[in-house]
Amino acid sequence: MCIRDRYKIVYLYNVKSKGELPYTLESFLKQQMRWAYGQVRVFVENWKDVLSNKLLSFKQKLMIFLTNLGSIVAPFVLLMTITGQLGWVLGEPKPIQMVDIVKFFSTFLATGGFFAIGALGLYRSGRSKEIVYFFPAGLTLGILLSFATSIAFIRAITGRKMVWFRTPKWGSIKILDIFRKLFRSFSS
Repeated sequence: MCIRDRYKIVYLYNVKSKGELPYTLESFLKQQMRWAYGQVRVFVENWKDVLSNKLLSFKQKLMIFLTNLGSIVAPFVLLMTITGQLGWVLGEPKPIQMVDIVKFFSTFLATGGFFAIGALGLYRSGRSKEIVYFFPAGLTLGILLSFATSIAFIRAITGRKMVWFRTPKWGSIKILDIFRKLFRSFSS
């Protein structure tokens, strides 16, 4: 709609603003599902217009596709993770050799772009000390996030509706507590 109406959209990399984040894992995952679902639904409903739009450059069309790529690859990441873990259980037992370790780390480096970008982001924001926590979080929380995004992606491309709800945030909870106390004082 913005593109059709000839609005120009720019990315300002140096703008910082305060915002509230979900404070529980459940609300974080549901928020990510909502974002992935909405983004993919918009793309599914408008991809023909995007590709045929003469106002968009090839670079802009590519960026629109790439912003959806995270949601598109989530089911594949999840399947690769599950099948990789099944290989440990169902594969033929054998001793680990140096070639196995080299193969593991070379594959990890080749496919670990998320970790490289995340580490770079932490470094550039002056939070290098947090990099050691980023890798374990990415290997655990990343799997849960891939699962949630996969559900949202599949629902979006099949046109199935999502159940919507308000994501609780810390500030919202504090405000609700204030109103509860206020109304209790009136009812007493």
